[in-house]
Amino acid sequence: MDQQDTQDDQTSTKQEEFFSLVKLKVNMDKSWINIRNILDHLYEKGADDFVKFASKDRPNATEILCPCTKCRNMRFVKKVDVAEHIVVDGFLSSYTHWIFHGESSLTSSSIPEPAMGDRTQEMIRDAFGVPMFNQLDEIGSGEGNEDSDGLDDATKKFFNLVKEAEKELYPGCEKYSTLSFLILLLNIKCLSAMSDKVFYNVA
Repeated sequence: MDQQDTQDDQTSTKQEEFFSLVKLKVNMDKSWINIRNILDHLYEKGADDFVKFASKDRPNATEILCPCTKCRNMRFVKKVDVAEHIVVDGFLSSYTHWIFHGESSLTSSSIPEPAMGDRTQEMIRDAFGVPMFNQLDEIGSGEGNEDSDGLDDATKKFFNLVKEAEKELYPGCEKYSTLSFLILLLNIKCLSAMSDKVFYNVA
């Protein structure tokens, strides 16, 4: 085999890998997330496919953020252990748009995405391990109910911040809230290794 044939084979292999990645990202089946029986072979296959999906985005990394219910996308775990975490502890049900694992905003999903505010609030609930109340207006305005009356000042302040952050980024903007846009910016900063100086200039 001459040098030209070798180069052609390498090019062909790279093209196959590229189209394989595109197909995986576009056709990624996420319905397994809602399977209650974590011993179901479809659930196990889904966990394995998720790791493959995330590995394609960071092929040289040995660890990725783990979306199991214990790690909550807040801990880096070895790739070989992530699927086991997901099977044993379950997958975050609110994490349907895998922005921390290479999924772009254009990637389609087999699971209908919840509304922007609902999805962001669910992620906050999962991250902090606290319930998200529907009565944020009452908490903010001081109207009494058993839940809000039982909150200390720090907790009330937290919910007020969440309430403010869930407002539209600008009037008429349906795609992003202030909070979801900040999350997107931080994700871009991490994935692109953006320096703090550049990030602050952008933000």
